[in-house]
Amino acid sequence: MNTYRAIVAATLLGASPVLVAAGGDLETVPVQWAAEEGGNGHWYVYVPGECNETTTAEELILAAEALGGHLATFADQAEWDFVRLAHGGLQLDDPCTADWFLGLTSSPGSYEWQWVTGEPVTFDAWGTSACGAGPYPNNQPYSTLAYVSNRFDCGQVWDDGVYGAISRNLMVEFSSDCNGDGIVDYGQILDGTFEDGDGNGVPDCCQDDGDCLGCPADIHPDGVVDVTDVLIVIACYGITDPQNGDVDSDGDVDSDDLLLVLSNWGICE
Repeated sequence: MNTYRAIVAATLLGASPVLVAAGGDLETVPVQWAAEEGGNGHWYVYVPGECNETTTAEELILAAEALGGHLATFADQAEWDFVRLAHGGLQLDDPCTADWFLGLTSSPGSYEWQWVTGEPVTFDAWGTSACGAGPYPNNQPYSTLAYVSNRFDCGQVWDDGVYGAISRNLMVEFSSDCNGDGIVDYGQILDGTFEDGDGNGVPDCCQDDGDCLGCPADIHPDGVVDVTDVLIVIACYGITDPQNGDVDSDGDVDSDDLLLVLSNWGICE
């Protein structure tokens, strides 16, 4: 198991809720940009890599994918602010932990940048001329991957380049929802809803063609369909595109969902 997977697997398997950089005392925990806070429900994890090691963009992209996620992408200022502030305690005085790669890539010889997920680039946070050798990007057409540089002169900004990198730290974003229940799989692995025996960030039931939904009427997943689930349906009744209570997954909470809860009353089998 490689360094990246070993660190994240330890978290997924419950060995520790904290990721610790090898050889250092930096600690960081998985953070979710929750929907109730205006977010996208995705999880973001700072994954420390080896220091003083050069690498390629392809290696870093594949490392994130091997964990079940992808290098972080940013659709707007709000998402960028959430992630950079959530992980803003990274040690600025230590170049081995201060910088991390994100999922903005460019082909050699090209001046065009694109997200690893294929989504359109609608936002950027490149450093300006106030940042040392800025403005960035300033290594094209030779740079192939963007990274976040934590600078004393202008804060956290994007810079470009892979070769000669001091660190191989990643910001991995988890957004997959393999069973279509509206909840990101990574969070359900963390809270024990789904098992991930091989630590690859994908629920075992999705890999084994199993039924990850299990007991959909058990809205509050405790193994029993009871009054708690009824109360959730009542609280969400009439809501379109709800975050909870839509047992039949038809886009709203109505009498059909209430009937499904009542008809599946008792212990889930």
